[in-house]
Amino acid sequence: MKNNPNLENNRWVHQHGFSAGERTLYKGRIIQPHWHNYYELEIITRGKVRHTLNKDTAELQSGSIYFLTPTDFHSIISLEETDIINIAFTNNMISSKLIDYLNRPIQHTFFLKGADFEYFEGRAQRIAKENESNIFKDEIASAIITEMLYLLFRALSSDSFFNQSPSLLQSAISIINKHYMDNITIQSVSDELHVTPQYLGKLFKEQMNTSMTDYLTNLKLKHACHMLIHSDIPIKDVAFESGYNSVEYFLYVFKKNIKTTPSEYRRTNKGKSI
Repeated sequence: MKNNPNLENNRWVHQHGFSAGERTLYKGRIIQPHWHNYYELEIITRGKVRHTLNKDTAELQSGSIYFLTPTDFHSIISLEETDIINIAFTNNMISSKLIDYLNRPIQHTFFLKGADFEYFEGRAQRIAKENESNIFKDEIASAIITEMLYLLFRALSSDSFFNQSPSLLQSAISIINKHYMDNITIQSVSDELHVTPQYLGKLFKEQMNTSMTDYLTNLKLKHACHMLIHSDIPIKDVAFESGYNSVEYFLYVFKKNIKTTPSEYRRTNKGKSI
Protein backbone atom coordinates (compact mmCIF):
# COMPACT_ATOMS: atom_id res chain seq x y z
CA MET A 1 0.00 0.00 0.00
CA LYS A 2 1.43 3.37 -0.97
CA ASN A 3 1.80 6.19 1.52
CA ASN A 4 -0.85 8.86 1.08
CA PRO A 5 0.68 12.34 1.45
CA ASN A 6 -2.76 13.75 2.28
CA LEU A 7 -3.41 11.26 5.07
CA GLU A 8 -3.47 13.80 7.89
CA ASN A 9 -4.86 16.67 5.88
CA ASN A 10 -8.22 17.78 7.26
CA ARG A 11 -9.10 19.56 4.05
CA TRP A 12 -8.43 16.48 1.93
CA VAL A 13 -10.68 14.24 4.05
CA HIS A 14 -13.58 16.70 4.06
CA GLN A 15 -13.33 17.35 0.35
CA HIS A 16 -13.18 13.69 -0.65
CA GLY A 17 -15.17 12.03 2.13
CA PHE A 18 -12.48 9.52 3.02
CA SER A 19 -8.77 8.82 2.80
CA ALA A 20 -6.77 5.66 3.40
CA GLY A 21 -3.08 4.89 3.40
CA GLU A 22 -0.20 3.41 5.34
CA ARG A 23 2.55 5.23 7.18
CA THR A 24 5.72 4.04 8.88
CA LEU A 25 6.77 5.49 12.23
CA TYR A 26 10.45 5.14 13.05
CA LYS A 27 11.45 4.10 16.56
CA GLY A 28 11.13 6.99 18.99
CA ARG A 29 8.74 8.99 16.79
CA ILE A 30 6.35 11.07 18.88
CA ILE A 31 2.99 12.28 17.58
CA GLN A 32 1.77 14.93 19.99
CA PRO A 33 -1.81 14.96 21.37
CA HIS A 34 -4.24 16.10 18.70
CA TRP A 35 -7.75 15.60 17.37
CA HIS A 36 -9.52 15.74 14.01
CA ASN A 37 -13.04 16.81 13.10
CA TYR A 38 -13.66 13.52 11.31
CA TYR A 39 -13.59 9.82 12.23
CA GLU A 40 -10.65 7.43 11.96
CA LEU A 41 -9.87 3.73 12.03
CA GLU A 42 -6.21 2.84 12.59
CA ILE A 43 -4.75 -0.65 12.19
CA ILE A 44 -1.26 -1.55 13.41
CA THR A 45 0.25 -4.09 11.01
CA ARG A 46 3.82 -4.16 12.34
CA GLY A 47 5.69 -2.92 15.38
CA LYS A 48 4.66 -1.54 18.76
CA VAL A 49 3.53 1.87 20.05
CA ARG A 50 2.48 3.51 23.30
CA HIS A 51 -0.92 4.95 22.51
CA THR A 52 -2.77 7.48 24.67
CA LEU A 53 -6.46 7.90 23.94
CA ASN A 54 -7.91 10.73 25.98
CA LYS A 55 -6.57 9.81 29.44
CA ASP A 56 -5.91 6.09 28.91
CA THR A 57 -2.49 4.80 27.84
CA ALA A 58 -1.75 1.30 26.51
CA GLU A 59 0.94 -0.47 24.52
CA LEU A 60 -0.42 -1.63 21.17
CA GLN A 61 1.18 -3.97 18.66
CA SER A 62 0.49 -5.71 15.38
CA GLY A 63 -3.14 -6.82 15.43
CA SER A 64 -4.40 -3.77 17.30
CA ILE A 65 -7.27 -1.75 15.83
CA TYR A 66 -8.78 1.41 17.28
CA PHE A 67 -11.28 4.02 16.17
CA LEU A 68 -11.34 7.74 16.92
CA THR A 69 -14.20 10.23 16.94
CA PRO A 70 -14.05 14.04 16.73
CA THR A 71 -14.27 14.14 20.54
CA ASP A 72 -11.13 12.03 21.06
CA PHE A 73 -7.60 13.29 21.69
CA HIS A 74 -4.80 10.82 21.06
CA SER A 75 -1.03 10.67 20.90
CA ILE A 76 1.49 8.03 19.83
CA ILE A 77 5.04 7.14 20.83
CA SER A 78 6.61 4.54 18.55
CA LEU A 79 8.48 1.97 20.66
CA GLU A 80 9.89 0.32 17.54
CA GLU A 81 9.53 0.86 13.81
CA THR A 82 5.80 0.57 13.24
CA ASP A 83 3.44 0.44 10.26
CA ILE A 84 -0.07 1.85 10.68
CA ILE A 85 -2.94 1.83 8.20
CA ASN A 86 -5.13 4.90 8.63
CA ILE A 87 -8.70 5.19 7.34
CA ALA A 88 -10.15 8.67 7.80
CA PHE A 89 -13.76 9.41 6.92
CA THR A 90 -16.46 12.02 7.45
CA ASN A 91 -19.90 11.47 8.95
CA ASN A 92 -21.34 11.60 5.42
CA MET A 93 -19.77 8.20 4.69
CA ILE A 94 -21.75 6.31 7.34
CA SER A 95 -25.31 6.09 8.62
CA SER A 96 -26.72 8.11 11.50
CA LYS A 97 -27.07 4.86 13.46
CA LEU A 98 -23.33 4.20 13.14
CA ILE A 99 -22.55 7.77 14.15
CA ASP A 100 -24.65 7.23 17.26
CA TYR A 101 -22.75 4.03 18.11
CA LEU A 102 -19.37 5.68 17.52
CA ASN A 103 -20.25 8.52 19.86
CA ARG A 104 -21.19 6.26 22.76
CA PRO A 105 -18.76 5.81 25.68
CA ILE A 106 -17.66 2.36 24.54
CA GLN A 107 -14.44 0.45 24.02
CA HIS A 108 -12.30 2.03 21.28
CA THR A 109 -9.44 -0.47 20.98
CA PHE A 110 -9.54 -4.08 19.79
CA PHE A 111 -6.97 -6.83 19.24
CA LEU A 112 -7.45 -9.37 16.44
CA LYS A 113 -5.45 -12.45 15.52
CA GLY A 114 -4.95 -14.68 12.51
CA ALA A 115 -7.66 -14.75 9.87
CA ASP A 116 -9.74 -12.07 11.62
CA PHE A 117 -6.89 -9.57 11.50
CA GLU A 118 -5.94 -10.52 7.94
CA TYR A 119 -9.52 -9.88 6.88
CA PHE A 120 -9.52 -6.36 8.37
CA GLU A 121 -6.12 -5.62 6.86
CA GLY A 122 -7.36 -6.72 3.45
CA ARG A 123 -10.50 -4.59 3.69
CA ALA A 124 -8.40 -1.57 4.65
CA GLN A 125 -6.16 -2.12 1.64
CA ARG A 126 -9.24 -2.28 -0.58
CA ILE A 127 -10.39 1.12 0.71
CA ALA A 128 -6.95 2.55 -0.11
CA LYS A 129 -7.35 1.35 -3.70
CA GLU A 130 -10.61 3.27 -3.93
CA ASN A 131 -8.59 6.49 -3.52
CA GLU A 132 -7.51 5.97 -7.12
CA SER A 133 -10.94 5.04 -8.50
CA ASN A 134 -13.44 7.33 -10.16
CA ILE A 135 -16.66 5.32 -10.39
CA PHE A 136 -18.64 4.42 -7.24
CA LYS A 137 -15.58 4.87 -5.02
CA ASP A 138 -17.58 6.64 -2.30
CA GLU A 139 -20.23 3.93 -2.27
CA ILE A 140 -17.68 1.11 -2.10
CA ALA A 141 -15.57 2.81 0.57
CA SER A 142 -18.70 3.57 2.60
CA ALA A 143 -19.84 -0.06 2.41
CA ILE A 144 -16.45 -1.39 3.54
CA ILE A 145 -16.11 1.10 6.40
CA THR A 146 -19.65 0.27 7.52
CA GLU A 147 -18.89 -3.46 7.46
CA MET A 148 -15.67 -3.03 9.46
CA LEU A 149 -17.36 -0.94 12.13
CA TYR A 150 -20.31 -3.29 12.53
CA LEU A 151 -17.95 -6.25 12.87
CA LEU A 152 -16.13 -4.42 15.67
CA PHE A 153 -19.40 -3.46 17.35
CA ARG A 154 -20.58 -7.06 17.11
CA ALA A 155 -17.77 -7.95 19.52
CA LEU A 156 -19.31 -5.47 21.96
CA SER A 157 -22.92 -6.47 21.41
CA SER A 158 -24.67 -6.65 24.73
CA ASP A 159 -27.56 -4.99 26.50
CA SER A 160 -25.17 -2.53 28.13
CA PHE A 161 -23.79 -1.47 24.73
CA PHE A 162 -27.18 -0.72 23.22
CA ASN A 163 -28.42 1.02 26.37
CA GLN A 164 -25.46 3.38 26.73
CA SER A 165 -25.93 7.03 25.89
CA PRO A 166 -23.34 9.41 24.45
CA SER A 167 -21.88 12.08 26.72
CA LEU A 168 -23.08 15.67 26.52
CA LEU A 169 -20.02 16.74 24.52
CA GLN A 170 -20.31 13.77 22.16
CA SER A 171 -23.98 14.57 21.61
CA ALA A 172 -23.17 18.20 20.83
CA ILE A 173 -20.50 17.27 18.29
CA SER A 174 -22.78 14.69 16.71
CA ILE A 175 -25.51 17.33 16.25
CA ILE A 176 -23.04 19.85 14.79
CA ASN A 177 -21.48 17.30 12.42
CA LYS A 178 -24.90 16.23 11.15
CA HIS A 179 -26.49 19.67 10.80
CA TYR A 180 -23.74 22.25 10.25
CA MET A 181 -25.17 22.97 6.76
CA ASP A 182 -28.62 23.71 8.20
CA ASN A 183 -27.81 27.13 9.68
CA ILE A 184 -27.70 25.76 13.22
CA THR A 185 -26.54 27.96 16.07
CA ILE A 186 -24.88 27.36 19.41
CA GLN A 187 -28.20 28.31 20.99
CA SER A 188 -30.13 25.70 19.00
CA VAL A 189 -27.62 22.97 19.91
CA SER A 190 -27.84 23.95 23.58
CA ASP A 191 -31.64 23.99 23.46
CA GLU A 192 -31.72 20.49 21.99
CA LEU A 193 -29.48 19.23 24.79
CA HIS A 194 -31.35 21.20 27.48
CA VAL A 195 -28.32 23.11 28.76
CA THR A 196 -27.25 26.74 28.59
CA PRO A 197 -24.96 27.92 25.78
CA GLN A 198 -22.52 29.17 28.42
CA TYR A 199 -22.22 25.76 30.06
CA LEU A 200 -21.89 23.87 26.78
CA GLY A 201 -19.40 26.40 25.44
CA LYS A 202 -17.24 26.09 28.56
CA LEU A 203 -17.33 22.28 28.36
CA PHE A 204 -16.44 22.36 24.66
CA LYS A 205 -13.51 24.72 25.21
CA GLU A 206 -12.11 22.71 28.12
CA GLN A 207 -12.25 19.34 26.36
CA MET A 208 -11.75 20.25 22.69
CA ASN A 209 -9.35 23.18 23.13
CA THR A 210 -11.38 25.25 20.69
CA SER A 211 -14.66 27.13 20.85
CA MET A 212 -17.93 25.74 19.50
CA THR A 213 -18.14 28.75 17.20
CA ASP A 214 -14.71 28.08 15.69
CA TYR A 215 -15.46 24.37 15.33
CA LEU A 216 -18.75 25.10 13.53
CA THR A 217 -17.14 27.75 11.32
CA ASN A 218 -14.35 25.35 10.38
CA LEU A 219 -16.85 22.71 9.23
CA LYS A 220 -18.85 25.22 7.19
CA LEU A 221 -15.78 26.65 5.46
CA LYS A 222 -14.39 23.21 4.60
CA HIS A 223 -17.71 22.38 2.97
CA ALA A 224 -17.69 25.70 1.11
CA CYS A 225 -14.13 25.13 -0.15
CA HIS A 226 -15.12 21.69 -1.41
CA MET A 227 -18.05 23.13 -3.40
CA LEU A 228 -15.94 25.98 -4.78
CA ILE A 229 -13.34 23.57 -6.14
CA HIS A 230 -15.59 20.76 -7.33
CA SER A 231 -18.64 22.61 -8.67
CA ASP A 232 -19.61 25.67 -10.67
CA ILE A 233 -22.57 26.72 -8.55
CA PRO A 234 -22.83 30.47 -7.83
CA ILE A 235 -21.13 31.90 -4.75
CA LYS A 236 -24.47 32.81 -3.18
CA ASP A 237 -25.59 29.17 -3.40
CA VAL A 238 -22.29 28.02 -1.89
CA ALA A 239 -23.01 30.34 1.03
CA PHE A 240 -26.54 29.03 1.60
CA GLU A 241 -25.55 25.37 1.22
CA SER A 242 -22.72 25.87 3.72
CA GLY A 243 -25.15 27.02 6.39
CA TYR A 244 -25.01 30.81 5.94
CA ASN A 245 -28.25 32.73 5.40
CA SER A 246 -26.36 35.92 4.52
CA VAL A 247 -24.04 36.07 1.52
CA GLU A 248 -22.36 39.19 2.91
CA TYR A 249 -21.56 37.48 6.20
CA PHE A 250 -20.28 34.39 4.36
CA LEU A 251 -17.91 36.58 2.33
CA TYR A 252 -16.69 38.26 5.52
CA VAL A 253 -16.07 34.97 7.36
CA PHE A 254 -14.43 33.36 4.32
CA LYS A 255 -12.02 36.27 3.78
CA LYS A 256 -11.19 36.45 7.50
CA ASN A 257 -10.33 32.75 7.79
CA ILE A 258 -9.13 31.69 4.32
CA LYS A 259 -7.37 35.02 3.61
CA THR A 260 -8.87 35.35 0.14
CA THR A 261 -12.27 35.72 -1.50
CA PRO A 262 -14.38 32.70 -2.57
CA SER A 263 -14.04 33.71 -6.23
CA GLU A 264 -10.26 33.94 -6.02
CA TYR A 265 -10.08 30.68 -4.07
CA ARG A 266 -12.10 28.94 -6.79
CA ARG A 267 -9.97 30.40 -9.57
CA THR A 268 -6.71 29.42 -7.88
CA ASN A 269 -7.69 25.92 -6.76
CA LYS A 270 -10.20 24.76 -9.39
CA GLY A 271 -9.68 21.10 -10.17
CA LYS A 272 -7.02 20.56 -7.54
CA SER A 273 -7.15 17.58 -5.17
CA ILE A 274 -6.10 19.33 -1.99
